[in-house]
Amino acid sequence: MIRIAKPSDINRIAELGEESLRNNGYDEWFVIDKEKIRQTTQECVSSAKHFAWVSEIDGEVVGAVGAMSFPLQFFEREQCSVVMFYCREAGDGGRLLKQLFKWYMSRPMLKRIEFTIDENMKNMDRIMRFLGVLGLTPDLPVYNHLKGRK
Repeated sequence: MIRIAKPSDINRIAELGEESLRNNGYDEWFVIDKEKIRQTTQECVSSAKHFAWVSEIDGEVVGAVGAMSFPLQFFEREQCSVVMFYCREAGDGGRLLKQLFKWYMSRPMLKRIEFTIDENMKNMDRIMRFLGVLGLTPDLPVYNHLKGRK
């Protein structure tokens, strides 16, 4: 079942966020800050400006997508960026992304949605194809430098 996240889901969503980061190898390069993850999750869930939906099976939250909206200095409106996407249940990830896109399209203030694909992301090809189905396109190559990484 896919539904809007509730305040009672915050801790579980934050746990899934940490699990996602570890599963994708981020703990090799970063100290994962559980409190920051929880605070970001709380902001997504608690603010009408942001987005948070979950996948729930038998009363347990097994996936989530969260996005935050903010102004950028060169847009006439705002952008939303996906800050978390992780789902253990096959098929529910797509349903979560459909809800996210539906929410984005329903918000006149939003001009742009951004979903960053990382080379470590599990199921990257499948996620990229599905984002394309929703109408998202690869854009704006991003170059990064991570201290200590070869």
